[in-house]
Amino acid sequence: MLVSDGVVEAHNEARELWGFERLEVSLHDTGALEPTALLERLLGDLRAFTGGTSQHDDMTLVAVRVCGAYGA
Repeated sequence: MLVSDGVVEAHNEARELWGFERLEVSLHDTGALEPTALLERLLGDLRAFTGGTSQHDDMTLVAVRVCGAYGA
């Protein structure tokens, strides 16, 4: 999982940052989801936290699944 600083620096109406701890909790709670489902889950958690607060920075999330030799 790769994220830009805008993800962990996203804030809610109380100006609390989402931060690395919430990112880690969200990732831990996802289990072994496929990359698309993982991204949807993280974005859902992030949007729930920020509520109606406007985005102040770009947010980039990249999920990569690493397979064994020859895609096994």
